[in-house]
Amino acid sequence: MKQLLSSRHTTWVAAVVTVSALSGAAVLALRPDTFEITGTMRTPTCGSSTGYDDIVTGAPVTVYNAKNEVIALGELAGDPRTNGTDRCEWTFTVADVPEGERFYSVEVSHRGKVTFSADELQSGPLSLGLG
Repeated sequence: MKQLLSSRHTTWVAAVVTVSALSGAAVLALRPDTFEITGTMRTPTCGSSTGYDDIVTGAPVTVYNAKNEVIALGELAGDPRTNGTDRCEWTFTVADVPEGERFYSVEVSHRGKVTFSADELQSGPLSLGLG
């Protein structure tokens, strides 16, 4: 009897592992291919009294599809005053942007969306700026 229970238990565990592995494979197969967007964001001056107080390290960088749905998020990073001028410049990376759209819109903070073709976003760093 003990051997029979052990055999049934092994079969049940093997079935659960097989179903779990197949489910995981199905989920991975449905996940779209993605790419990464990199770029810079510039302002003519730095500081909270310059009108650009929302453009700071950690400000959101949002990517939208053609239906205006948020599909990926990133943020401004780095020390903006590294260039030795009054101008500020941040870098950003937005990972896991789903492929398959002809056009995408990118918005930093609430400053308005800028539309790019898929080829433009995938061909190199973006250069965004205000002022």
